[in-house]
Amino acid sequence: MAESLLSQTVIAYSTAPESTYGVNPVTASLFTPMVTRARAFPVPQTEKTDDRGVIGRKTAMYPTFQRSGFAQPIGFEFTDMAQATTLAPLLRRYMGKAGTTPTTVEAAIAFKHTFKEADPDVDGLQLPSSSCVYSLNEYDYLLTGGVGSTLQFTQQGAADPSYTMAIVTSGNRKRISVDYPSFGAMALPPQDAYMYGPQSQMTYTDDLAATQNLTTPSHKLRSQTFSANNNLNTGDTRAGMPPIDATTPQRGWYRDFLYFGDREVSAEWTMGMDSTYNIKDAEEKNLVYTNWKWTMLGDYVGASVTNKYSVAVVIPKFNLRTPSAGESNNLSTKTFTIFPLVHAAYYGVYSIEVINGVSIAIT
Repeated sequence: MAESLLSQTVIAYSTAPESTYGVNPVTASLFTPMVTRARAFPVPQTEKTDDRGVIGRKTAMYPTFQRSGFAQPIGFEFTDMAQATTLAPLLRRYMGKAGTTPTTVEAAIAFKHTFKEADPDVDGLQLPSSSCVYSLNEYDYLLTGGVGSTLQFTQQGAADPSYTMAIVTSGNRKRISVDYPSFGAMALPPQDAYMYGPQSQMTYTDDLAATQNLTTPSHKLRSQTFSANNNLNTGDTRAGMPPIDATTPQRGWYRDFLYFGDREVSAEWTMGMDSTYNIKDAEEKNLVYTNWKWTMLGDYVGASVTNKYSVAVVIPKFNLRTPSAGESNNLSTKTFTIFPLVHAAYYGVYSIEVINGVSIAIT
């Protein structure tokens, strides 16, 4: 039998959220295929319990049986250059809320989708979930209950900005070839409109209400990173949760919800040091800055260069923390960490805006 090439791996998520957490659709056409540069391959595993150490048996040092407990949550990553097509639905799975109607930016060409954090008092603790397909020869699994765990955007110099989103599933899994032989073939992933590194922009408003632009015209920005973590409660297992297969309890049990915990958000940038941006007192005086926005830009595929795709991370209100100085190839640099603050515009401490050529609502 021929060995499987890694390029033959199929990864996809259900285009619409699961109507009930952990319950999967069973038709290939209901899934959106994805590409990734990550190398973390999900292999299902289950907690095991045995009778090792039971007193009163002749062979107490060795177990006589082993049974299944809860299936471990299965996680994997989507990693790629930042782009504005397939990233948008993933942001819905990570952040929880999307604007119901996209804002028209350029008639019939560009539409802005805005994503915000779910409010636990209004939206609950369960993020919208998707079933996920992972298929590579005998590892042909349909994994249910996938929600966003961690998210990061990063860029070094003028390199292309990239994103990494970790998805964690419920532990429930089905073999596609065994359980759903009529699942069907998966379509090839669409062509994405990728961003281009030199076009990135970063701005903020300082304590004197002056807009500072770190990329134009001075080009001081050296690197930037945005990180967020939903701190999913993967260890929250409870009596009464369902078995993977009701007729075969040996397969174990899975979580029929996966709540987010105390969310964390941070951002950092490194810039060239001079006297233009005098923010040395910002940390010790707890100065409040606003409207931090990192925009990753890219051209439309096949369109005029005046038309842009973009992904923008926005932190409306923040302090600066942990200033540090360094050097890069004999040039002085300074680095700051952003400490996001609660604001009045909407729930949460950040939003992400995606401009692309799709006007439909992101479910």
